[in-house]
Amino acid sequence: MNNRHLRYLIFAACLFLNLLAPRGSWAQLTPLKTSYSALTANMAAYWLAKDAKIFEKHGLSVDVVLIESGVTTVQALT
Repeated sequence: MNNRHLRYLIFAACLFLNLLAPRGSWAQLTPLKTSYSALTANMAAYWLAKDAKIFEKHGLSVDVVLIESGVTTVQALT
């Protein structure tokens, strides 16, 4: 087998394996809940990442919930 045929064979194998790999719309997102206790500037990263769909890009379905009490937040963790 010459070099050209080998390259075609490798290309075809890579193409076949690429078709088997899960894509963004096929892959299921991992659900994750997170909370914040107040509307402050340090929470801007959550909202910017959610608006830019960065969580979805990395396979996460993030639900950001407002919980105004620290005690309630700790109870929600358990």
